Amino acid sequence: MPPKVPPSARRNIKHVTFSPFVSCSRLRQVQALLCDHGRQVPDKPDSVLCILGIDSRYNEGSRELANYLLFKFFDTRQAEIESSGFAEETIDDLMFLITKDSVHIYCNPTNYHYLLPYVAHWPGIRFHCMTETEYEDDEAAEEFKIVSFIDMVRDCATVGIPYSAQGHPRPFNPMSVEKWPVVQAYGLEGYATGGFFTMKHEVVDMSDSLGPIYNTVDPVNLETLVTEQLPLFERQWSSMLTNIDVSYKNNGFPTLLEGMVGEPLLSYYSHGRVSRGNQDSSSCRKPFVLFGQNSMRAEIDKTQEGAYRPAKTLQVSGIDGTPARHMTCQMVAPRSPLSCARTYFTSCGHAPYPTTGGTPQAPRPPRTDIEMLEKLYKVVTSAVLASIEEYSKSVSPTKAEQACLETLQTGFGEYNLKFGSAFLKNGANIDFKLESLSYDGQSKALTDQKNSLVKLASLTVYDIPSVEHPGSCVGSVVFAESFIESGVLVQNEDGSLEQNTDYLILTSHLPRSMTWQMDSKKADIENGISVYSKNPEGPFGKLLLNGETCTMVGSHELSVPCEGLIYVFEKGIIFHHPRVGLTVLPKSYYEELQFYDGGSSSVVACLVITYRHSLQYYQPLQNHNEGDMIMFAFAPKTTAYKMLYKQVRGWIRMQGAFSFSSYCNIKRRKVLISW
Repeated sequence: MPPKVPPSARRNIKHVTFSPFVSCSRLRQVQALLCDHGRQVPDKPDSVLCILGIDSRYNEGSRELANYLLFKFFDTRQAEIESSGFAEETIDDLMFLITKDSVHIYCNPTNYHYLLPYVAHWPGIRFHCMTETEYEDDEAAEEFKIVSFIDMVRDCATVGIPYSAQGHPRPFNPMSVEKWPVVQAYGLEGYATGGFFTMKHEVVDMSDSLGPIYNTVDPVNLETLVTEQLPLFERQWSSMLTNIDVSYKNNGFPTLLEGMVGEPLLSYYSHGRVSRGNQDSSSCRKPFVLFGQNSMRAEIDKTQEGAYRPAKTLQVSGIDGTPARHMTCQMVAPRSPLSCARTYFTSCGHAPYPTTGGTPQAPRPPRTDIEMLEKLYKVVTSAVLASIEEYSKSVSPTKAEQACLETLQTGFGEYNLKFGSAFLKNGANIDFKLESLSYDGQSKALTDQKNSLVKLASLTVYDIPSVEHPGSCVGSVVFAESFIESGVLVQNEDGSLEQNTDYLILTSHLPRSMTWQMDSKKADIENGISVYSKNPEGPFGKLLLNGETCTMVGSHELSVPCEGLIYVFEKGIIFHHPRVGLTVLPKSYYEELQFYDGGSSSVVACLVITYRHSLQYYQPLQNHNEGDMIMFAFAPKTTAYKMLYKQVRGWIRMQGAFSFSSYCNIKRRKVLISW
């Protein structure tokens, strides 16, 4: 059966965001490196020659340029090509000669069909291709290739060669290009070229010039980043959280090591760096997981130098050998610009709502280290997000840093964090960085000029003074996000121009705050629930919904939706999360209760509580938000969903009108939650 020739169709290109505009944009970026024919410009060739396959001795740099212009054609469609029945040499039989205003392409009748959807829209394109009948004669095909090559380079004075691939630099010598089979044929007698190729044309290496182009983020690169590299990045982080969860459930926190927690991050990074060859990584960010006092600046610096060897357990990583109350985690993708950092906690800093009833608390300085760390981390998170928003509007690193420090200073005052003015102004304590990263993760200088690179905003507060142990430090707090911004000029009705900007935080799905209650005991949790559930005359009255599974959403900035058990009473709601413990919401603090079910039993039912701000004192960090709201989501066909309608709504209706007057004012309407 003869090989199947593929149809020339857009549908064969897997990238959703591929378009003639994006394709031509990549070509124009390469052409921008060239000078016009007839002009002699130092360090600027008038053409780029890209030869694939055996004719360039499988040169890696040429393949990299072809993959860039053809959207990784030789990587993503390899299986399809192999299954088509064509030999690899037939598909690789390809040459590009790119000038300032034209493109010459040599191909054969077979790879022409694969190639056409990628290049048909290029301006100034000229194909050198035989018919299928002519191509059947091997000698005639080789002769045509040589003649096409000579014709393509005829008017070129300086020819650029993409000699080395990124991460694999090789010493360049024009004579090494002269040894390429098709280039050798240039000097054969009978072609009237007047000599060898390197005698008639100046040959230069363009690898360094092409590198920055490959690293720009266009729509297709962003699609690849989001659909391929980001899910892999998130899986490694999930593996790290799973390691912690397993240890927590098995009461293994006392023996938990930093290396055990961080193993997925470190393995992912080190294995990915193997393919980076000789590329220098001394200045690159490196992943780490550090407990408690091990996160002091000196230890973090050691991790970035590759000298730190984690050995301590969580149980002895705090001050004077006490259990650590927090851990700092940083993850770095080895072959992409993705990076992030988080601070997680092994204890809660809030005061649980007392069974005897709570009272509004006046603002006061933190009394424990964990309370101080949680509030500080909340401020640090807000500061980084403020800097990202400011940078997307102004494209100014200076203004972004100013927004970060102002938010930090405001937060210190709001939460009574008494570190002193000198602490905030000391660069050794506060380290804010805003970096641009190439597509392969290399840090690039960031200026006030807009660029199409992924950015990383990070803030570290080093060597934080202890509240409980004056004169000692509890460690550091870190937070970082990878993002990309975009802006276009929009003309208003009055003719004025306005910059319309937006940004996308790529790593926002990685939980920004998590807590494992290291000191909590299962018996204490059960006793806490029983105080409310076993006594109808107790603080919350009759039990309506007894420990059914649902999802709670607190702060969209600090947490992700979490699954737990909900207990609904006449006078309040209790939510039990396996990590955080009990979240108690007494009816007396409710300001509004909203309900939404879409009018259908197949839609998730949402119960949204808006509470008085004073209740935040009794809420875990993951529930803190500006609107003072908590949402409970009940999936259709679950027991919790059925009991919600059978017990909760039924009981309330028995009390009178649908206004739920004896419970609180409830409105049946669509609730918009920012997620």
